[in-house]
Amino acid sequence: MIDNPPAASDAAQVRLTLDVTYLLNGATPAAMIACLRELGRFAFDNGLLTGETAAEVADCAIDVSLPPPAWPAPGFHAVESAIAAFLRQGIEDGQLAAEDIPTRLARYGLTDPGAFVAEMRERMDLARDDGSGEIPESVGLPAPPAPREERPGTRSLEDRALAILLARQHGPT
Repeated sequence: MIDNPPAASDAAQVRLTLDVTYLLNGATPAAMIACLRELGRFAFDNGLLTGETAAEVADCAIDVSLPPPAWPAPGFHAVESAIAAFLRQGIEDGQLAAEDIPTRLARYGLTDPGAFVAEMRERMDLARDDGSGEIPESVGLPAPPAPREERPGTRSLEDRALAILLARQHGPT
């Protein structure tokens, strides 16, 4: 990256979208995320983002992730019913003022679904001494990615990509 980025009129932000569907064959999604992240770093480190042009990379961000789960997620209707009953009870008990409801609806509508479910679960746990009506932990919340598994004896993605580049320029290595 360059230290003094050019004026906005001489810059262009470009986005590359690469969707990959893997047949995992025993590999983990976390390992595939790590491979694609390495690929992005390799392309950046080896000038592949600018090719044979005079352009320079002023800024670069690599984001590799799994797509959001299908919606509605399994168990969605049970979660929806539990949250609706909890909010309805709050309205009936006078804990939710009518004038606050539009603001809450807007805020909840703009919240990430997983974060919203987690917040509602916490509120329900605090409100109920016996835990009845609690939202199950496993419903609709993705698990964090597992750590990357190293496989001894395999070449790194950088080594494989470099071999491909060299083969294209000079023949097989």
